[in-house]
Amino acid sequence: MRGAEMSEYSHPLETHHEEKETTNKQSIQEQTLEQRNTDQKHISSYQIQEWETKARAWLSMLPKRRNVMMSEMEAWIDSNQVPLPEELKSWSRSQLYQRIVSIHKLIRRPYQA
Repeated sequence: MRGAEMSEYSHPLETHHEEKETTNKQSIQEQTLEQRNTDQKHISSYQIQEWETKARAWLSMLPKRRNVMMSEMEAWIDSNQVPLPEELKSWSRSQLYQRIVSIHKLIRRPYQA
């Protein structure tokens, strides 16, 4: 083969190398996407934990023998003193209330050793 003929011809090893390089780039992109998803989950989890910690602090100020009322929870959420994490923004108020009640029950429970 000469000149133009050689430029059209690809050696099988070169083709394999190009395919491997493309596969490696796709793999890196997939890993990057997975890492972003993992990072977002960690951020979301951290935000929810932080929100629950602040909810506990708020709930601990309520009288011990009284259940938290839906209107109190709504007022607390609407006050924006503690921003609602993105993941919880899609929840209904009744779901948020159930979460708050669960947290409240846990902090009202006597210490068990």
